[in-house]
Amino acid sequence: MERGMKEQHVESLRKQLEGVKSAFLFGYRGLTVNQVTDLRARIRKTSSTYKVLKNRLASRALESTPLAPLREHLKGPLALTFHPKEPVALAKVLNDFAKDNPQLEFKAGLMEGKVLGAPDLQALATLPTREVLIAQLLGQMTSPLASFQRVLLAPMRDFACVLDQIASKKQAG
Repeated sequence: MERGMKEQHVESLRKQLEGVKSAFLFGYRGLTVNQVTDLRARIRKTSSTYKVLKNRLASRALESTPLAPLREHLKGPLALTFHPKEPVALAKVLNDFAKDNPQLEFKAGLMEGKVLGAPDLQALATLPTREVLIAQLLGQMTSPLASFQRVLLAPMRDFACVLDQIASKKQAG
């Protein structure tokens, strides 16, 4: 590859990674072409990006981005995946794929400035999705209000039940 093309490749990768705060590096040695194609399709479904890296060029591209701590893990044939906003969905895809294909070797990840190891990726993959977490939070926030409403309405409900029982007795007897 010519020097001009290398510089262009580095700049292109740097622009793609500018706003990214989380990414995952993994080794793909031992995967077949069909397996890699399947992985790319799964990653694409999450609106994430998959890049096969040339380590030297990737190191230059990463040095001025928030993903710079990943530079020390650039050894051997690697691929980089990232999603600008939703790392949990991407971690789930990678974790599920690795269960079926043990050749996929997780090297490192970065999330909000913290370098992640393989156990961290698995922990991240077990988290519920963002939408589920928001729904759970809203449920927890509205629960006390709903309980308070039931307490306030209880005397009126009980009074209505007593009136209904009195009306039933008068009709019966």
